[in-house]
Amino acid sequence: MNREYCEKIRISAMAIRDGESPQLPREEVNEHLESCSDCRLEIDQQRQAIALLEGRSRRVFAQDVWPEIAAAMQGTKARPKQPATVLPFVLLCLFLLTHKIIEVLPSVTAGVMIKLAPVGVLVLFFTLIKQNPFRINENLRLQGDAK
Repeated sequence: MNREYCEKIRISAMAIRDGESPQLPREEVNEHLESCSDCRLEIDQQRQAIALLEGRSRRVFAQDVWPEIAAAMQGTKARPKQPATVLPFVLLCLFLLTHKIIEVLPSVTAGVMIKLAPVGVLVLFFTLIKQNPFRINENLRLQGDAK
């Protein structure tokens, strides 16, 4: 048969199955499906796929996390102002600037220690100001978590 006509038949058969109005009359679709094995095979494969999908269901998650988040947002107290830590940041900036100047100078060949010094200074800096830039917020708890 004609490929375009077979495509119209298949679309009409799917529309009939879904309860929609088909492009072609129902009798013409049924007649064609009886005579064309390719279209019949295609429609049967679609029916099998739909039967497999209808047997599946989505998991419903009973836990709603938004109330916990909203409570944590409302219940958090304003953080007390930390003392101004401008001086350590200024010192850090000056150190890094000095380090870059020394690194750029062509006459100095200090090796690996010059390249690792900024990392060590940053670790020391965050240790001194008692801040962890990788800290995980532990205030958020989910239902069922041990408190």
